[in-house]
Amino acid sequence: MRLLSVIGKLVSVRAAGRLNLWLPVVLWMSLIFYSSSLPGRDLPELFIHQDIVFHLLAYLLLGYLFSRAAKETYQFREFPGLIIFTVVFCLLYGIIDELHQLFVPGRECSAMDVLVDGTGGLLGGIIVSARSMVRK
Repeated sequence: MRLLSVIGKLVSVRAAGRLNLWLPVVLWMSLIFYSSSLPGRDLPELFIHQDIVFHLLAYLLLGYLFSRAAKETYQFREFPGLIIFTVVFCLLYGIIDELHQLFVPGRECSAMDVLVDGTGGLLGGIIVSARSMVRK
């Protein structure tokens, strides 16, 4: 019976650790989705090419958060594997986000935005991998 109690505590600690890793990913994805739901006419133009800058920064952070969570959850040992996994995830989410924008007034689906999303994810994954390599 004591063994079951110890196992239960270990599982709950591991689950809490994973929640701490994946909750920021889900929350950031939700914020991206919400932002994409805003009608185009409600978005002020602050500077030229702001769409590209916002996509790059949003997906850089998503790539960073996802890469960090995936690294700890799936124990990636290889440098390119984690980055590839992160880029594919960000590209897929970027595609879903762009398709979602087809249904939002004043918004459009853009292949360039998906490319920028993937680039942001790549940069986020590189940051996590570089930090891991420096710590070794």
